[in-house]
Amino acid sequence: MGSFSDWSLRYWPATGSEGVDAYREAMAIVDPIGYIRHAAPAALFCQFAQNDPHIPREAALQFYDAGSIPKQIQWYDTSHSLNTDGDRRDRRAWLSSQLGLRDST
Repeated sequence: MGSFSDWSLRYWPATGSEGVDAYREAMAIVDPIGYIRHAAPAALFCQFAQNDPHIPREAALQFYDAGSIPKQIQWYDTSHSLNTDGDRRDRRAWLSSQLGLRDST
């Protein structure tokens, strides 16, 4: 559920026309869920929308759970675009902290 191939099969079912298992196998090499566990020592900041019509909460949690540590998760009362003052502010503050910059907001 938390893999990119699951998401793409949901929106482009024709991509699995040769068989869902064959499609998942072919996509595994580029699926972000296979790489996020190797992000350390880099820190991860996962931002998700509570009202996302494209990424179900279960898929977001599976992706986050697969990530290496250190990591944090934040949920926002918005839709898929994550384009609110709150999520932008949190993203900017987190990036500033990670880069050792002073956040001017």
